[in-house]
Amino acid sequence: MYWLTFASLFSAPTPVGFYPWFSEDDVPAFVQSNNAQYSLLLRTVVDPSGTLHGCEIETSKPDHALDAFTCSLVLKRARLKPARWIDGSPAVGVHRSTVIWQASPRPTSPSYDLMLLTDRLPQGVRSPAYVRVIFAADERGVPVSCDGAEKSNKPTLVELACAELTRRFVAIPPKDVNGGPVRSVQNGTVKVVKRSP
Repeated sequence: MYWLTFASLFSAPTPVGFYPWFSEDDVPAFVQSNNAQYSLLLRTVVDPSGTLHGCEIETSKPDHALDAFTCSLVLKRARLKPARWIDGSPAVGVHRSTVIWQASPRPTSPSYDLMLLTDRLPQGVRSPAYVRVIFAADERGVPVSCDGAEKSNKPTLVELACAELTRRFVAIPPKDVNGGPVRSVQNGTVKVVKRSP
């Protein structure tokens, strides 16, 4: 299990402090007037020094103005600790998070990158379980190492999620200043669902 070998040395970029990137005052007027909901998967690229290198919307509705507005707020407000590669050296990192623009609070389902069906879940875990992970990906976006992002996850669940992620998932690699893809450390979520009998 190569992906657990270096788990303690690498880390994804993490937000610094608790200053919010968004507030209720930021909700655009057209979202409020339409009583609409827009869910965006945000990718914030952080260089090895901790400087924000860019912001992209990975999945979005066809509203490029909302995408640009969201990224402008992130680039102005976000502060992230840099990532560490599997050998502990500074690395390019991608902090992935979901931003939901809506006029009024309403329940939403957590977003996830991939779903895993299993016959058994660890004792005390209900289906579906959402496992947050961090992973190191090569220049092609192929995960080469993976670990749980939260200490509260059961190790068996993290093993299942990481095995599936390294087998099936391909991340979007960030680009260097010349536009070439680079290796990175990213975060993600695996939805683990118990099969019905």
